[in-house]
Amino acid sequence: MARPSTLVFVYNANGGLFSGLVGAVRRVVAPGSYPCNLCKVTHGLFGMRSEWWDYLKGLNVPLVFLHRNELEAKYGIKNLDLPGIFVPHGDKLRPWIDADEINRCQDVAGLKRLIERRISEID
Repeated sequence: MARPSTLVFVYNANGGLFSGLVGAVRRVVAPGSYPCNLCKVTHGLFGMRSEWWDYLKGLNVPLVFLHRNELEAKYGIKNLDLPGIFVPHGDKLRPWIDADEINRCQDVAGLKRLIERRISEID
């Protein structure tokens, strides 16, 4: 597989203002009950963690962020284990890092190591 030209991050949460507010509070107040480890690891109460954003900018590839409901609306994909990181393949998405791998990450550093390992496998 070639180095990804775009990375599509899909959260296991619905998008929208209300969902975002409830999710932000829930990640902080009851993190064990929050269904999206990608959100939990990369976001705090006030948005994306700067350490994570700085890392992503350094990848020098276009980034797309979608929520579960946006994935279905844009690609017609539902009933998929999320969160996930995908790469575009024509008008479809191909899994690049799956939910099990992301769910094993405990923090931003672990997620960065996972991405770096995946990139090194294709370089």
